[in-house]
Amino acid sequence: MEENTESVELLSIDEAVDALQSSRSTVYRWLHTGQLKGVKVGRQWRVHPDEVERFLRGESPQIASPPGVEAFCAELTELIRGRGAEPMPIDSMPPAMGAVMLMTQLTIESGATHVSLEPQQSADGRVQGWLRMRIDGCLATHAVLEARSIPAVVEGWKRWCGCDPHKNREIQNGRTVLQTGEATVVELRVTVMPTVLGESVSVTVVDPKRVAEYVSLDRIDFSPEDRTRLDAALAAPYGMIVVTGPTGSGKSSTLYAALHEVASPERQTIAIEGTTEWRVPGVAHVPIDEETGVTFSAAIRAAMRCGLDVLMVSEIRDKATLELVPGVALTGHLVLTALHASTAAGAVQRMVEFGLDPNTVFEATRLVIAQQLVRRLCDCATPAEPPDLARAVDAAASGGISPEQLGEAWHEPVGCSRCAHTGYQGRRVIAESMRMTPALRDAIGTRSAPELQALAVADGMTTLVADGIRRASHGETTLTEVWRVAGIG
Repeated sequence: MEENTESVELLSIDEAVDALQSSRSTVYRWLHTGQLKGVKVGRQWRVHPDEVERFLRGESPQIASPPGVEAFCAELTELIRGRGAEPMPIDSMPPAMGAVMLMTQLTIESGATHVSLEPQQSADGRVQGWLRMRIDGCLATHAVLEARSIPAVVEGWKRWCGCDPHKNREIQNGRTVLQTGEATVVELRVTVMPTVLGESVSVTVVDPKRVAEYVSLDRIDFSPEDRTRLDAALAAPYGMIVVTGPTGSGKSSTLYAALHEVASPERQTIAIEGTTEWRVPGVAHVPIDEETGVTFSAAIRAAMRCGLDVLMVSEIRDKATLELVPGVALTGHLVLTALHASTAAGAVQRMVEFGLDPNTVFEATRLVIAQQLVRRLCDCATPAEPPDLARAVDAAASGGISPEQLGEAWHEPVGCSRCAHTGYQGRRVIAESMRMTPALRDAIGTRSAPELQALAVADGMTTLVADGIRRASHGETTLTEVWRVAGIG
């Protein structure tokens, strides 16, 4: 049965310090290590009076942890050593908090962007906690926790990220930070959700060091043709640049890299975002908060009254936003935005399907970039001609790349300790860029997306699939990987 915390006035951090007769730094340490239960209200810690009493009686310096948690910690320890790292010491921590810390270390050492612990039912009916990580865009299970131990570890995450440990039937969002080196602080964005089998926890890892490396057009490494088109569009005084692709395709990285390219003290640049992923110097970041009336539409209208030069809208989610964004571009402003579609032509088609006038789409749009992320081959890869080479050559030719433009350095994955025996290490972008040409003016709104794509290829566009095939021919990835992300069976 859940405790009712709403009717009890929570103690502020200063009140908790007085009650515990300690210092602020010591109380913060107890909160962060899970020795004292607390909850964040806004940005401030609050402590339930009962928790202070329990702590003073010595009853709750630790989370009650079933024996399975210690076995889980041992499994995580071995996985971390398998990554060539030394596990952090957890002897002084409650076992559940030790599991949380080891999960975090394993995630960082593996280069994963997400880690989750969720109850799942196996084929034989047993409920287990699956620890899954997303590495290079691929999700896999790396460890298993027995069912009775899941609540303790989830509670550890709740305490650490500032969620309310007393609530287990509500969705909660929290965040915390972890210092991984002398100057490196990793942000962890945590979501706890109730499921029919119990609570699950999902963690997104934001590493500022990796962000700084990748929020750069040079690091994104578009093809020379696509980069030339993008640079020209960014140098234009007005117009809309649309980045498109499915979730997890790197759209945000491209938007922020482009924003970093154009932002300067001489330009009024505003970014309107569902969530502020990264802060770019010289940019006014406006997070959306619909509860307070800060919607995309309201923020766009307000930005227009601020002497705007450059506007970024993190995503076009509805017709109301789409109707406003082209108007900003047509009134002399540079606009960067994103849209969900699998191809550049599909993005143009979707804008028309949203109800936007085809002529407005043509006049407002400067460039549409569609992109995906494919896994890079590890250095352990070995030369091998793919069995479907003829198919690849034909697909490349229809996508704007002739056989003569392909390389001969085809490779296949092998697997080693550096890549966790997957054969791949890291990811890179494959893309296509569609600019508005006279041939497209009458075709938008009257032709299908494949027909629009054919017109763009005739104008010099290289399709996303063709770009991927070219990358594979130079030994950067594999055809199997290109087919996978492109959804080609």
